[in-house]
Amino acid sequence: MTAAACSLNADELVAQLERYRAIGRLAAAVEHEPGRLVVRFVDDPPSALIERTLEVERGCCPFFEIEYEPAIQRLRSARIIRTAILASTRSRTR
Repeated sequence: MTAAACSLNADELVAQLERYRAIGRLAAAVEHEPGRLVVRFVDDPPSALIERTLEVERGCCPFFEIEYEPAIQRLRSARIIRTAILASTRSRTR
């Protein structure tokens, strides 16, 4: 059995990480639950940004379980999908 791997090339990965950084800058809170990362937003994040990020992620890494609940402004992943979210929220608090 082959281990799951991301299918993005270097340029696509850079673009995807930038989308995650943008999402992270919009986060009101980032919470760690057992085996899960939860990002909450105070204001409505740009839906096109979230949709594009999830579209790319589901295409390149279908083994990640990601859900976005716009009604309660919450993005959840069964795994920590990108450290860029955490890095951008931490840089805001310094």
